[in-house]
Amino acid sequence: MYYDSDEIRILVDSEKAFVYSTDEKGKCLAVSRGANHNITEIKIISESDAGLRLQANKPSAAGDCTIEEN
Repeated sequence: MYYDSDEIRILVDSEKAFVYSTDEKGKCLAVSRGANHNITEIKIISESDAGLRLQANKPSAAGDCTIEEN
């Protein structure tokens, strides 16, 4: 997966319990959504920030969870 021709290492969606992760080198991205659930921002974040967001984004046992690893 690529963003602006750079490979993505971690992608965290602020609203959905979605995480994309790979062991390859690449950028860490955070997706933010607005009131209509549309993507309003995609920003490059640090690995440590990605780790914090991943911890905060843990889905509940009843929630949907999509984790994709390559």
